[in-house]
Amino acid sequence: MECMLLPAWPAGAPPDPTRIRTSGELLALSEGYPGAALHLALGPFLSDSIAIELEKCRLLLANVTGWFSVCLEGTPLSVSVLEALGRLAQLPSVHFYGLCLRGCRLEDNEKTLLTTQITVSRLLSLNLAYLLLDDSALVRLTEGCPSTLPLRNLSLRGCPIGCLVLNELLKRTSHLQGLDLSGTALLVDELPSLAPLFRMMADLAVLRLAGLGASNPLTQQAWRRVIHSVLQAPSLQLLDLSGIPLGDLGLAGFEQAIRELAPPGLHDVDLTGTGFTEAHASVLQRLIRLLGRVPGTIVRVAGNSLSRDVQLGLLQEAALCGVTLLVDIPLCYFGRGIGLRIAERDTQFLDKYALPLSVPSLAPSIHTGRSAQVTFDSMGTHVTLMTQ
Repeated sequence: MECMLLPAWPAGAPPDPTRIRTSGELLALSEGYPGAALHLALGPFLSDSIAIELEKCRLLLANVTGWFSVCLEGTPLSVSVLEALGRLAQLPSVHFYGLCLRGCRLEDNEKTLLTTQITVSRLLSLNLAYLLLDDSALVRLTEGCPSTLPLRNLSLRGCPIGCLVLNELLKRTSHLQGLDLSGTALLVDELPSLAPLFRMMADLAVLRLAGLGASNPLTQQAWRRVIHSVLQAPSLQLLDLSGIPLGDLGLAGFEQAIRELAPPGLHDVDLTGTGFTEAHASVLQRLIRLLGRVPGTIVRVAGNSLSRDVQLGLLQEAALCGVTLLVDIPLCYFGRGIGLRIAERDTQFLDKYALPLSVPSLAPSIHTGRSAQVTFDSMGTHVTLMTQ
């Protein structure tokens, strides 16, 4: 379940649940499993089959204790499915701690039924990505719940929610560790009002804001305020800004904020497709050096206007700083292909870029110092350089 990306669980929560795909697998486990953690990944099937599977799982779990989560990703949420899910969620002996409805198909008349069948008052993880729940549905989903919700991970990716409702929800989920607001319908001029909430989330480790403001960009000054507040979240480890139209000035503001605030745990930054150019390559170099203060840092800069030579220069800088830099370098840039050159020990190629390269899948390790890991896919080559 995508939404289960958490750096740490609260005390007593299951760290490594057993994945169950059918009620038959659940039956085959054993007659009793007190304290077990189960992840029921039942979708996607036909809705009638899902309803039957949920009911069978409910009967099997009725007399046991433990934890369980449910993933119905991509499933049509019919009335029978929602009712079966509601009965399963109300089992008194097992703790229903996670729900993933990512990409489920839900008719308007069934949204009300969803909010009456499911309570989020005990959930630690909730993934509603692309479910298209609007403000009113989200309000109904949390009605009657305690003023402080135990949620640790929340994905509202692609949901048409507004700033006011989200503001109230975030105030009630101050212990969030993972939050995904990518592609939501937040008005870009309202986003800065949420920034102070991010700063107050002491446990927030993963924040995804991909694609916000792509169609109606924020001013550079507004983005600076947002980023400055976000980076003050004391536990922040991963920040996804991919697809946000930062441009060159936004990149400079991001570098300045990193320099001023020096977030102690930030080690994964996604700047894919943020619209900066090689005119600010020196800014990106400084940013890489700053982020390199945290061991194991990954920086993603694919999809920006960077030439081959600039990318290779950045890769060398990243290698010196111990940073994993992900860029786009098509195989055609290297003539016969970088993999073949490495496998054949093309010393002229290696010397040209001053990089001792090692690709475990293609050739034995050449050097124990700076090295490059190269992976291949249908779009070309992704080159990763790091210090070992």
